[in-house]
Amino acid sequence: AMLDRWQQPGRQTGIQRFTQDPASPAGMAYSYALNSDQTITGASFIRCKSLNIAYQLPARWLQRLRVNDSHFFIQAQNLFTITNYKGIDPETAAQAVVYPPLRICTVGLRLSFY
Repeated sequence: AMLDRWQQPGRQTGIQRFTQDPASPAGMAYSYALNSDQTITGASFIRCKSLNIAYQLPARWLQRLRVNDSHFFIQAQNLFTITNYKGIDPETAAQAVVYPPLRICTVGLRLSFY
């Protein structure tokens, strides 16, 4: 979005030119924009927060391995988010300095021997 900013006279764009002076007309426009409804945007999203998959190995496999019980599992958190939101995370949109939740995957095998 910043690359589409105003850069030369006669160009029409919705993003003002860069400035470091808050008292300049562009700096004042930025202040006005922050206090207007321009910062309100749609933040709808679909997120896969948690996924747990477990599998118990067949008994005939366990007998060969001399294992009493077994469980294979996969656990995942925050796998994906589907959104058109342009910020970092639509769930924490009101808090600009909060990072989105981490993606965590855990794979394991639990065996119980005789």
